[in-house]
Amino acid sequence: MMEIMAEQKHVTDADGHSSEPRRVIVISVDGSDHADHAVNWYLEHIRRPNDRLVLAHVPELTNNSYDYTLSSTSVFEEMRAEIEKSAQLLEEKYTQKLLDNNVKDAEFRIASGHVGEKLVEIALDENAALVLTGCRGLGTFRRTLLGSVSDYILHHCHCPVIVCRH
Repeated sequence: MMEIMAEQKHVTDADGHSSEPRRVIVISVDGSDHADHAVNWYLEHIRRPNDRLVLAHVPELTNNSYDYTLSSTSVFEEMRAEIEKSAQLLEEKYTQKLLDNNVKDAEFRIASGHVGEKLVEIALDENAALVLTGCRGLGTFRRTLLGSVSDYILHHCHCPVIVCRH
């Protein structure tokens, strides 16, 4: 698991003087172009050298109408293995991207459950100063039926939220 953590809340310079407090920024990632855009937007527009970055991944089940309790153990284990492999590849991708951009303080977190709820929970657990998320651009009808992760985060998060439109 990618994790480069700093225990201190303030960063000190070479002379030992305290600078601005460390911000914790949570970015929702799922491997989509929209998530990539949110990470790139952060790196290009608001990144600060002393930020602590938390990349949060909450895998979505592809068929929400399927009753997974009826699945055999082997089907469930196969699905779990696929999700884990996908999450590992996603972590490797973003680890390399952050290293390439000289990000030194980052963590990759994986959670399971309702995507919006878990992202809000991670932001609260991390005492985030800001949450960034992509936007899939669902139409009004689809957003009404399926729900929107970005809408959920906007309405339930304790801190400011930036929705990066692509």
